[in-house]
Amino acid sequence: MKYLISYDLESSSENYEELITGIKSFGGWANLTQSCWCITSDLSAKSIRNHLVKYINENDKLFVAKLSGEAAWHGFTDGVKTWIKKH
Repeated sequence: MKYLISYDLESSSENYEELITGIKSFGGWANLTQSCWCITSDLSAKSIRNHLVKYINENDKLFVAKLSGEAAWHGFTDGVKTWIKKH
């Protein structure tokens, strides 16, 4: 299954490195924009959220959604476009 992950970290926390490591731990991933990722996982959105929430602070925002169906994009590198098409 494919999931979209988006986050907004408060400037006082900015714990990007640990969160990104947590996102990459799922194995299949593509970094779409600075704070938006696609991953592949057999887990539920809630389980993914529960795994990643330990890397952020209480005031940070995290969104995880299962992807299905049609998509369109513009301006991504060839590597990201290839990953999106493959998954």
